Amino acid sequence: MKHVMRLGMIVGGMLLLTISLLRDPVPEAWTGYSLPGTIAVCLALLGAFLPILAPARQQAGVWLFQSPSWLFRLVLFATGTGLALLIASEVFDRVPRIDDGISSIFQARIFLDGKLLLHPHPLWFFFEQHCVIGGRAQVGAWCSMYPPAWPLLLVPGVALGIPWAVNPIFHGLLCLMTSVLGEEVYDRRTGRIAGLLAVTSPLLTVIGADVLSHTVTALGLVICAWAVLRLLSGRSHWYGLAAGAGWGLALLSRPLTSVIVGAVIGLAVLVRWRSALRAWRGVLLAAVFAVWSICMLAAWQQIQTGDWRTPGHVVGMGRTGKMGFIRFDESRIHTPADGWDFTVKRLRNINHHLAGWPIPFFLLILWPFLTGRAKLRELLLLLPVMGLLAVYATFWYYERYYPSRYLSEGMPMLLLLAAGALAGTAGRPMPRAVSKALLFTGIAFMSAAGAPQLLGWFHQHYGDVEANL
Repeated sequence: MKHVMRLGMIVGGMLLLTISLLRDPVPEAWTGYSLPGTIAVCLALLGAFLPILAPARQQAGVWLFQSPSWLFRLVLFATGTGLALLIASEVFDRVPRIDDGISSIFQARIFLDGKLLLHPHPLWFFFEQHCVIGGRAQVGAWCSMYPPAWPLLLVPGVALGIPWAVNPIFHGLLCLMTSVLGEEVYDRRTGRIAGLLAVTSPLLTVIGADVLSHTVTALGLVICAWAVLRLLSGRSHWYGLAAGAGWGLALLSRPLTSVIVGAVIGLAVLVRWRSALRAWRGVLLAAVFAVWSICMLAAWQQIQTGDWRTPGHVVGMGRTGKMGFIRFDESRIHTPADGWDFTVKRLRNINHHLAGWPIPFFLLILWPFLTGRAKLRELLLLLPVMGLLAVYATFWYYERYYPSRYLSEGMPMLLLLAAGALAGTAGRPMPRAVSKALLFTGIAFMSAAGAPQLLGWFHQHYGDVEANL
């Protein structure tokens, strides 16, 4: 049985890797930035192995793996926040680039005015905006069609006139908590590598620089997973409150995504049911807070649409808000072939842009499976993205702006798998020289080619908003 499971891991890993390579197996950055990328890789290899640089490497290793936890986390948070702020200001011109962000800021302004919603303006047809429920919806409400948590968090930024600066702070916290979760799942070394991968991830940073709810949802789910692990390991029952609050924050930001990832976290609790029984007080706290969050979402939908069972996007988007392989009208139909195409594109984008490395990143993510050494924890780390891929394959819309952002909430778990492969704690340990070379060359290539290539997508008229307006 053990050999059959091992063979299944290898076959499954090879299959997923093959699917991720179906479109452009060579990272895009090699095309437009081959010269700086090659130079960066060569310099990184010299830095990794040149004997004269051994003292500098040793000093860097001491800081990365032996510095005080508070200092490492502070630097991680500050760096993640600073990089996202830089992109938000200098690349995105301090404006939301797609309708979702505009809708969130609109709702934050309503909250800042001490109201939950507005009555539609008599001349509503002059003010129609996608993702905002207005006169056309005819529900008596003028508000965002999305849940309330993210707009509430934007209120201080709106009050200060800097809503664009809010999400980068949560991105910094996400980088920090990814490292903390890595330490809980594996060990200190793995957690620190995971934090380094998160703070240097071009894709996560770009998503964290716009006014989108993905980052705060991912943060809530990472906090939930970390608190659940602490609770099941016999720590204070108050971790149950943190778990419920983290999931509640995610639910009130992106409900469907939170249910999918939350189901995987719940599976981890079921697997360790004996530990869960011993920590019953914390489990009860988590359940109470989760139920309260569900009630808050239902109450918000009652305010939005007049029906607690009807989400705002169902009213705001109408038939196009439905999921499934269905016909929307005479000219539009979503087919399984479309869903497969979206899935391949999303996997390809993770390969190219999650780390911005010169190799397909799924080679590291799937290392425990490809070597037949994956354990249940590796499977649980992979399942959130697999669940998101399966569910969003049934949605007709491909996230043209920020491709693969629907998978954002599972990306920290993928970074943990990659960090485990590099640290030797997930899968068959690779030679230290190989992991060191990968880390050096990966980050160097990202800086010289991967990040510039991704940022090159975003120009003044990228997205639904023009900066000069």
